[in-house]
Amino acid sequence: MGKDRLPAPDPVGDRCSEEHFMRLRAAVKELDSAWSPLMLGRPFSRSFCGSTELAEAHDKCQGEKDQLNRQHQEELNALKTSYQELKSQLIQLGLDHAKALKAK
Repeated sequence: MGKDRLPAPDPVGDRCSEEHFMRLRAAVKELDSAWSPLMLGRPFSRSFCGSTELAEAHDKCQGEKDQLNRQHQEELNALKTSYQELKSQLIQLGLDHAKALKAK
């Protein structure tokens, strides 16, 4: 028995990889259960971290993240608008060019 109360892997034999995967599965399950509040999208809580400094740093980072998201969205919207204007200009130039070719 290993320290995680699972059978210790035998380096020789067919069951070695089966036991290894059993240990790996148990470790992943333990990690998932430790991080489940974060994985489920629950908000950050001060009781979870246990440190007010960490909570304040998180709040500051969250505010900066929200500000950057807004700024990015505004820039993205400006780019979309300029691309739409350029596309309509290009279409108009193509139509004008086609008319000029027909007129010759």
